[in-house]
Amino acid sequence: MQVPGASGFLNCACALPRQLANLNSRDQLYFDRAHIFMPMLQQCRYFKRSKSVGQSESHTCLQYAMWTMAAALSSQFHHIRGALYSETLEKLRGLELARGSFEDEASGLEQTQAWILVAIYEFMQVNFQRAWTSAGRAIRQVQLMRLNEVDAFAALDTATDDDPDPFVEKEEKRRTFWVAFCLDRFGCALDGLPLTLSEQEIVTRLPTAEDAFQSGTPASGAFLLETMAENQSTMSSPFTECIIFSTMLGRGLAYQQQSIIEHIYGKMMANTCERQTWLDNTLSRQILRFQQSYLSASIRIDSMLLFTSMIAQATVLLLCKAAESTPQISAEKHSQCQTRALSAAKEIARLSKCLLNFSFFKVSI
Repeated sequence: MQVPGASGFLNCACALPRQLANLNSRDQLYFDRAHIFMPMLQQCRYFKRSKSVGQSESHTCLQYAMWTMAAALSSQFHHIRGALYSETLEKLRGLELARGSFEDEASGLEQTQAWILVAIYEFMQVNFQRAWTSAGRAIRQVQLMRLNEVDAFAALDTATDDDPDPFVEKEEKRRTFWVAFCLDRFGCALDGLPLTLSEQEIVTRLPTAEDAFQSGTPASGAFLLETMAENQSTMSSPFTECIIFSTMLGRGLAYQQQSIIEHIYGKMMANTCERQTWLDNTLSRQILRFQQSYLSASIRIDSMLLFTSMIAQATVLLLCKAAESTPQISAEKHSQCQTRALSAAKEIARLSKCLLNFSFFKVSI
């Protein structure tokens, strides 16, 4: 199968070393263009490892994956994205054949991060089947590394001015897990697949503020279930907001799938309507909190917040569709669902117009 973006691959491959001489000194392109959508890397830590003598093979794989994403989002390097993508796959597969298992925890994390980036690139540039296969590989590595249990037995993060690494290393693990978590929810929702990562088995704190992460200032986020249960209106970072509404999307998808199974077996649970009401109320509360925390103008100019708003409305549509397929739904409830679904569809259309404010390369991700 021909890889999109790889036309003229041989010519690109021959020119790749010369292009990489430029890209290699401009890793910042990735942080400028792609990091906002997958904020799992700390710049200082990444650049420090990149400049170290005897750079690991896993770090090289991560670099190539980052360069692939950067090229896909850059007019200057767009023409070599296919060659970079192929090289990334070759290096990742070669590393797996040579090692068989993770060399150490740091290498395992970098391999996992690389596969996440490969999967996202494939969602953008290749096709769903290949992207979901790569996403599955990344998610299994997340499970093998038990990144869902980063804070299971650990004390609160500590660090010193001279050595912020303990906090940064743990926070990168958290963020890698949450990017994989969101990827799992989005991929499953796109094709109606069962969820891979269980919400009930997460003992990893939500990511801390981006400024604290990048500066290496120790801080700790709350746990997901604690945040979801809160009733007060509190502002979270755009990444955390994305996680919260990805969670709601996953809950809605799981409810829809369970309802279908119950209908097939002819054994609808007695609490089906209660589950639907609880999900509706939880989602409505989260949307209201989000709208109170961020002004409409802020959402229009922040790509992550705009994307999160679309996820919220897509979840409304998902829950309405699930409710309408329930046999015991009342006429009043059915009418309410239709009204809410129409309102959500109009809101998605309105938010889509805001995409005109962004460049092509920001919209494409």
